[in-house]
Amino acid sequence: MFLRIVILMSVVVVMASKFEYEKGKLYMRWYDWFFDCIKNKYFMFDGRARRSEYWYYLIVWAIIYFVLLFLSTIPIVGFFAYYIKYGFCVATLFPSLAVMVRRLHDTGKSGWLVILSFIPFANLVLIFFFAQDSHQGENKYGANPKA
Repeated sequence: MFLRIVILMSVVVVMASKFEYEKGKLYMRWYDWFFDCIKNKYFMFDGRARRSEYWYYLIVWAIIYFVLLFLSTIPIVGFFAYYIKYGFCVATLFPSLAVMVRRLHDTGKSGWLVILSFIPFANLVLIFFFAQDSHQGENKYGANPKA
């Protein structure tokens, strides 16, 4: 079952890699969104994030997490992968919260709604907000990143 989920996620990512976003003259591939959030926007809670930035960040994060989860089940490697997995989760806590806040800003919502992620079943409301299209034009959180 777990292997099927990993294979399905890999197929989705490979299919999504065909779509690239042009940002100026630089093409950002699906995995570049994750590294951009880690390198350049680690504690950046202001501004706006496009849907593609949020969802590609989430997909790459999930792939890395599931690979580490799978490695932690292997007897010899599992001991180290177990601690690396939790270190990865702690290291990506702030970028994950930051991209969630920026995504909420892009839809015109307050970043404080990210607190709903800690309440059971309230995540469904956040998923609805994250899936919404960007607020057209400029809002109080900045210019539209699509423009």
